[in-house]
Amino acid sequence: MQTVRYQALKQLFFLKIATVPLFETFAELPKPLQEAWTKKMSFLAENETPAQLFEQKGGMYAEFGKIVALGMGFFHQTAENVWELRLRSWTAPSERELLEKIVEILEKLDKSRVLVGHNAKEFDFPYLCRRLLINGLPIPQLLDHAGKKPWQLPYEDTMELWRFGEHKHYVSLQTLSAVFGIDFPVLHFDGSQISDFFYQKKNTETIAEYCRNFVALTAQTYVAIKQNSRISIEQMAGL
Repeated sequence: MQTVRYQALKQLFFLKIATVPLFETFAELPKPLQEAWTKKMSFLAENETPAQLFEQKGGMYAEFGKIVALGMGFFHQTAENVWELRLRSWTAPSERELLEKIVEILEKLDKSRVLVGHNAKEFDFPYLCRRLLINGLPIPQLLDHAGKKPWQLPYEDTMELWRFGEHKHYVSLQTLSAVFGIDFPVLHFDGSQISDFFYQKKNTETIAEYCRNFVALTAQTYVAIKQNSRISIEQMAGL
């Protein structure tokens, strides 16, 4: 196993969002969106109603969902020349306030930064851009891909790295963590349970912790894939 080459990681910025349906119930959804959802879900509705599918899957689609928590992380060299993985997470009373915080953070980053996530090219990054536009907010330069070729985007994705060119392959972050023997921090639930924590349990802090832990696992998985190495628990600041 190689020693971690931290200089090669210093431009990375890890990101994870948590999403839920726009409303707790389908009945609360504005009628035009109810009609759009019913049409969209018509091919999936076997033994389930559009209302049931909305509660289960509404948070997966930016048109019918919203962002309720955010996790971020980056590598930082301390004054003692020790490299740390610094982790933060946020919630806010409203999605707009959280999105404004995201814009503020990303706009302050150096434009040479590279955004990293797990399945983020297919989910987190496009979802975030769509919700920004829906809320009338600007898309930060790091997320704005207008006019760019796919290989010009400042994105990296641990799922894509693990595919090695095989487009149909899906693997969860939990699976990759297990494969590489990464057992800290622990994800106590998965994305499908976020809506329950938000609407029923009203526990946004646990959702924020989930995002923060997800970022920590993503960063460790990235290092395992790209450098065949590991980050020590002591180097993760913010957990």
